[in-house]
Amino acid sequence: MKTAVPVLVFSLIASSVVAQYSPGLQISARLLRDKARLDEPVPIEIKVLNTSDKPIYVYGDLNYFITLFASTLDGKGLPQDFIRETMAPPPSKEDFSRLEPGHFLGTIWNQSLKDLGIRASGRYRLDFEFRSNFDSALAFGLSVWRGRASTTLEITVEP
Repeated sequence: MKTAVPVLVFSLIASSVVAQYSPGLQISARLLRDKARLDEPVPIEIKVLNTSDKPIYVYGDLNYFITLFASTLDGKGLPQDFIRETMAPPPSKEDFSRLEPGHFLGTIWNQSLKDLGIRASGRYRLDFEFRSNFDSALAFGLSVWRGRASTTLEITVEP
């Protein structure tokens, strides 16, 4: 079983993030560079934060259970060439991370914009969703967080 440790990350780059709350957990995303170019992967920091007053468990590999879709600012979806796998292999007890209140688990994705369907410069919306459907009664007796949390990030893409 892994224990998540809070980490402070300092960055001079700001981006707009709108975090949506779900009881007990919040997801956030931010760009790690101030400019996004069509021909370069974009580093995106993604975090899930325990907003409850009790410890919770989440699946420890955030490469699973997070979906990402791009759209125009008016909400028109873009056809994607690649959709990230969100189903994890059958878990063991050690695959879950304990998040104390106020602690987070984070990852960085180096995301290809073309895989998201972004093929031209302009402004776009990136929608992230973390979804966990583990039944705590079946998850090795752990208090596994169950639900959905989402966030939206706006990105400006240069040629």
